[in-house]
Amino acid sequence: MTAGEIDELLQRVQQAYPDLAIKADDVQVTHGQFNDVLLVDAEWVFRVPRSPRAANILRTETTLLQALHGRLPLPIPNPVSVVVDQLDHQLVFMGYRLIPGAPLTRGALTTAPEDASRRLAVQLAGFLQAMHHVPSDDLRLAPPVADGRDMWEQMYQRLHREIFASLRPDARDTIARQFKTFLANPAHFTWRPVLRHGDFGWTNILYDATHYVVSGVIDFGVAGLGDPAIDLAALSWYGEPFLQQVFATYPGLAAPAVQARARFYRSTHALQQALWALETGDEAEFADGIASYV
Repeated sequence: MTAGEIDELLQRVQQAYPDLAIKADDVQVTHGQFNDVLLVDAEWVFRVPRSPRAANILRTETTLLQALHGRLPLPIPNPVSVVVDQLDHQLVFMGYRLIPGAPLTRGALTTAPEDASRRLAVQLAGFLQAMHHVPSDDLRLAPPVADGRDMWEQMYQRLHREIFASLRPDARDTIARQFKTFLANPAHFTWRPVLRHGDFGWTNILYDATHYVVSGVIDFGVAGLGDPAIDLAALSWYGEPFLQQVFATYPGLAAPAVQARARFYRSTHALQQALWALETGDEAEFADGIASYV
């Protein structure tokens, strides 16, 4: 996003928020996977799609966030500003008040007071439990069901076609065996679809280090109907002791079948990172994603 594009966008933001006094020094710009993100006056977040595809994704996310407002036990973005181009009806930007907090790293978790870990686990478990039980009829949209066998089959084909040539022979064999074993078991695809976050990793879980609580959850860009084990796979990054605390509040995630699927999903995270990096041309992310396989 150029300086001229930023100025043009800020003019549109000013039109939508005439009472918001915007100063150039109060604007920070970062670049996400699909959107440019403007932080204005350390209070407002404006997400700007960089392509028509990104605009459609952000519009779907906005609709979902509006449907979920007030229904979950932790703060989530509340889109109070949605600006659509009058000519092509494409989403120009979406804005919401900043949710304060920093990403919940493993370091923050391990250095918090002894009772904080349990409190954080209860918060996150309660959030997932509530989200996974939102009736699909209440979502104001009819998203397709993700995480099915076709999706994983297509991912394996992409890995074979686009990444295998860069990997060690034994790494290729291991990945092929894991995917084929998973895909061959019909029991892995009998789960009931729920509304899952889809990217429930540490960067999207905000932490209040003063009060040792989760202050919010962000980035619902890939949220939709799918397998609840997807969220468990992301949460497992915090380690087994933390997961046991999560299971105490949300025992449904402790089912052996859910955990088995989560382990497989977790094993694909670095490879998914590499595939995403190929799409975006990010060589550093690609190298990081395949680092343990070369």
